[in-house]
Amino acid sequence: MFWVPEPALTTPPRVPVLAGWADLAELEESTGIRPGNPILLAPDYRIDELLSLYTRGSPFRAFTKETKRNYITDLCLFLNFLWQRGKVWTQAVEADVVDFQFWRQTSPEIASHEVV
Repeated sequence: MFWVPEPALTTPPRVPVLAGWADLAELEESTGIRPGNPILLAPDYRIDELLSLYTRGSPFRAFTKETKRNYITDLCLFLNFLWQRGKVWTQAVEADVVDFQFWRQTSPEIASHEVV
């Protein structure tokens, strides 16, 4: 996960690899990416465009900073849980949600602080 930073007031690029992308702020704005919003990356560093629609939508953007952080933290836990099972979120079935809830709420591994 990457949180879109507030615009920098300095002239150097925020990240050296972005040198030459002078229009990055305009590109972000045109796609609905706003400072303070998350960009969710898969463990292989791909951006899921469909999942990104959720974080760019009006309801999510209206959340407070803390609510956004809480939602995304929980969502990332679930997405990582699925990834460890060899699935992406579009492949999740009800049994995956039930297993995730068990793992988060009642699994002995959580009680002993062992994360799978």
